[in-house]
Amino acid sequence: MTDWRSLSASAVIGIVLLGGTVGSSASPFGQAVPEWAQQHTNQWYAAFNAGDATAIIKLYAANAVMLLQGQTFEGRAAIEAFHKGNFEKARFACTWTIDGMSRVDKVAVLWGNDSCLDTPKTGGAPVSWKGRWLTVYQLQPDGSWMIVRDSGEDA
Repeated sequence: MTDWRSLSASAVIGIVLLGGTVGSSASPFGQAVPEWAQQHTNQWYAAFNAGDATAIIKLYAANAVMLLQGQTFEGRAAIEAFHKGNFEKARFACTWTIDGMSRVDKVAVLWGNDSCLDTPKTGGAPVSWKGRWLTVYQLQPDGSWMIVRDSGEDA
């Protein structure tokens, strides 16, 4: 016998999850990626590839949190120190894709993949790796979008 309450709850959850995409050309896995998000991601990777921790940190809110490789970095200073440490050791050359986005009110989530080549500054062999990332943005009072949560992992 079918439990109609479970079926009804499943239908409601499905409608809520797909609600942002019904009647639009976006896939159920995300919404169209707006220009600001593409530009922001491009700025982040341009700064990363240039080894510019100061430029990267300007993209984060003051209270941002970055989760990376099992570590948590809280606030701009900690995130900047992490990147400066990496940039002292290696040069990075990354390419990236945005695979999807979802926005609800003043919060937007982007996710994607990257492929990087790390060349040690001490002369060791370059190391290539691929990763997946997820970045959460929040709309600021001045109308800009800032990273509030950032996460990545080796794929």
